Amino acid sequence: PVNEENVLEGTIDTTQYLGNLLRLDVLVSEKKIRVELHNPARRGIYAPGEKVYLHIPPTMIHVLTK
Repeated sequence: PVNEENVLEGTIDTTQYLGNLLRLDVLVSEKKIRVELHNPARRGIYAPGEKVYLHIPPTMIHVLTK
């Protein structure tokens, strides 16, 4: 995954299992990114401290202004 574009390496900080949704706080360069995975049973459950890679397709980025 490191050779792909728009890939961030991070570490799971916290997890919240909400049935059909898994909410993760991922630390990337000391910043928290909130990730929500739908149908987590398909992907598995992540544990705090686990290393992950986040891929963000350029077409899925939306810049918000105040």
